[in-house]
Amino acid sequence: ITETPLAGKVLDQPESIYYTINVIFDYLNQTANVEQRIIYKNNSQIPLKELLLSCDVLRTDGAFLLSDSKIDGNIVNAEIGDFWLKFQLSKPLEFNHKLVLDLKYQLNLPKIPEPSDDKKPVIFGYTILQSNFVDWYPMIVPRDNDGQWILHDPWFYGEYLVYPLANFDITLKIENAPVGYIIAASDAPTTVENEAHTFFYENARNFVWSISPSFQFSQEKIDGITVTSYYFPFHQAAGVH
Repeated sequence: ITETPLAGKVLDQPESIYYTINVIFDYLNQTANVEQRIIYKNNSQIPLKELLLSCDVLRTDGAFLLSDSKIDGNIVNAEIGDFWLKFQLSKPLEFNHKLVLDLKYQLNLPKIPEPSDDKKPVIFGYTILQSNFVDWYPMIVPRDNDGQWILHDPWFYGEYLVYPLANFDITLKIENAPVGYIIAASDAPTTVENEAHTFFYENARNFVWSISPSFQFSQEKIDGITVTSYYFPFHQAAGVH
């Protein structure tokens, strides 16, 4: 019996998307230079004529500056929207075929404002205590079984992104690093050497990280899994629980 796919069902296979992202983050100036490679495989029977990426940091003026973009080594121009990037393909990407998208860009972290009832909560940016990288890299959005990209319009509160499964190879190099800084990330680093933190993260939805010289942390093993809690000194009582 051949199962008929449901209309609108998300095609979700981690081997379809592979991110390699190298970041040089200048903590003093709150800027990051990023080189990003995405290997993308079309797992839909429908040929792909364009590539759509969510780019949430575009919602903050001046936070994202794209300097270079290539597909399979050839320079391509990006159509830049309010919260997305779009690339037209020179030829359709057929089922089970791959492409390589290379991006170079700069991130300028905004200062996170104090919480307010009349302003949208901000989680990408910095405060005097920490720098937060949330939805910080261009991300290929999923397609449904009809071949349509799934990218909703952002709203004042709540999530609007759908994160497809992917594999991540991330290197974070910290310049002008504060003494005693700690990085809290989606996964523990594979290696740490000369202020470079390397993460290999498989079958994941997203990769976020925060850096602070004020972080403290507690760890506990539960059913063989190490759970780490990061907190500030003034939240220690809550953080250890």
